[in-house]
Amino acid sequence: MSLSETRRTPGATLARPRLTHLLTRESAEAERRCPRSKEAYARAGHLFGRVPMT
Repeated sequence: MSLSETRRTPGATLARPRLTHLLTRESAEAERRCPRSKEAYARAGHLFGRVPMT
């Protein structure tokens, strides 16, 4: 990956393909480490934003 692919404007930026790869990798790792968390999230459809508000 060249610098021109990651920096299109001044300042720190991240190439979208790289970001997509990182997010996919992290999501897979989280599912592997915490399978019950994914199950709980799937059952929480009735909660606002799937987050308990107490």
